[in-house]
Order: sequence, then structure tokens, then C-alpha cells
Amino acid sequence: MEGAYTPEFTPVAQKGHVVQLDFGSEQTNYQVQRVAPLPFIEADTITVAANDRVSDVDLENLEVWDGWFAQYRMPRLTEELPDSVSIEFDQGGSQSPLYQNKNVRGAITNETPYQIVTDSGDTGVDVIPLTHLLEQFVYEQETPKLTVTNDTAGEVTVGLTFAGWAYEIAESRSSSDQATYVPVESIRGG
Repeated sequence: MEGAYTPEFTPVAQKGHVVQLDFGSEQTNYQVQRVAPLPFIEADTITVAANDRVSDVDLENLEVWDGWFAQYRMPRLTEELPDSVSIEFDQGGSQSPLYQNKNVRGAITNETPYQIVTDSGDTGVDVIPLTHLLEQFVYEQETPKLTVTNDTAGEVTVGLTFAGWAYEIAESRSSSDQATYVPVESIRGG
């Protein structure tokens, strides 16, 4: 099993595995009862006026049922996010720690998910996709939020597609199982 944030988009856990969900203020172990694919989920479209931003956009389509959590990626981000438009992820109503360094919010553009690498002989260029680093985890109805910034001279409409896995879970009382860490809530500092 590859787990989270890897180029291979495999489930972070399988049936019978134990995951440790990080809710920001506490961590709880759960055993995975069932795994279901989520092949195509469209978020509501977001319209942003010229040189403006829209904050606290709820991604309600990413919510899952009680007793479930989900693992999401945006497989079409580079095609769906217009030029000169950026997004910032929030989760649980505040900036997700996965995309920030202290108080700096991580703005993502359609060029962010790529790393260009030249070989030592400078004869070739490789483009390495990094979209796996933007993976999101959602627990039950903890709605992820977005801030969308439009730096263009015209109005834009943004529609994002997500794909992933849903996990039905039950609380695990066993402390001997090796748990896979899953950050489902932002960690609020003091």
C-alpha cells in the first residue's frame, strides 16, 4: 500500500487497516470497514469578478456520510484552473496546515503542481507532476473551503473535479495496530 501524498493514487488504507484521524485537537484510531471508489465528483462552479477574490467557498459536494472519511485529489487541476487564477484550501473553517508555513497561505495556480527537472547533461527536460501533494481528506460533514483569487481583467468561472476514495470506519480500541496517519482537520495553534 502506497498511502497518502504519493504519485500512485492508491487508497490510504484497505479494509481491516487502522487509520489515525487527526482532528486538530485530538487523534482517534479507527478500523476501516469498507473502501469505495469516488471516480468523479464536480464541485459547485465558482464565479469570481475581475481582480477580485471569493472567500469561504464551501465544497459541499465533498462531504461524506456519518461514519466515513474521504481521500480526494484534483486530477484535472491544470486544465480546470484558468491562468492568473489561484486557489487556497481551507478546512474546518481555517487554513489547512498542509498548504501553509506558519501564517503564509499557500496559493495554488495551474502551474503549481509541476516541477521541471533538467538532467545533468542539460540535454533533456522532465516535467514531474506534483498534484498528489494537494491531496485532501474530509471527515463526515467537515466541509472543505476554498478561497479563489482572480487576477485577470475579466470575470472567471472555476469548476473543479475531484476523484478519490471513501472509507467507512468504526472506532478501534486496539492500541497494538500500526495506524496510518490521516489529517482530516486543520491544526489550530495558540
